[in-house]
Amino acid sequence: MIDLDNYPSNHDDNALYRAELMQMCDEKRNTGQYTDEALKMQREVVIRAESDRFFFFNVLLWTYDPRPNHYPADKPFCTFPRQDDYLRWLEMMYRKPMNESGFADKSRDVGCSYVSIGWGVHHWLFDESFNMHLGSRKEDLVDKRGDPDCLFFKVEYMLKGLPTWMRPE
Repeated sequence: MIDLDNYPSNHDDNALYRAELMQMCDEKRNTGQYTDEALKMQREVVIRAESDRFFFFNVLLWTYDPRPNHYPADKPFCTFPRQDDYLRWLEMMYRKPMNESGFADKSRDVGCSYVSIGWGVHHWLFDESFNMHLGSRKEDLVDKRGDPDCLFFKVEYMLKGLPTWMRPE
């Protein structure tokens, strides 16, 4: 049985961990229906993902970086400590009574867009009253079909990377 509390933090080991977990969740009978064990594991993963955004990121989300020196382009999302701090800050800001605004000062290539969008995807999946707006300095960076630099590409990419049994209808 795989330990849901101890997922690896490096990309290679994390990818193997995810593959083993998804294999357990996707086992089917000859009839094409999931086994009871697979359904139980799916429920455990969904419950954990809903209650623990770090599990959601580090076990279910993927990032995409097509630059040649970052091969392969598709990578498991393995958060690093500064991203974990940012996730805590986003949640704290969201939970404040007056929904205060905040400012994230960041350098390039720290994954701020991916973390922000992943946080939004998590809430969108599990919080019925959640509403999020996306904006950028240029319109084409918000929504330009098929462009990995666009924010909505990242949303779609994250949703498509989730197991089919976890995606909304």
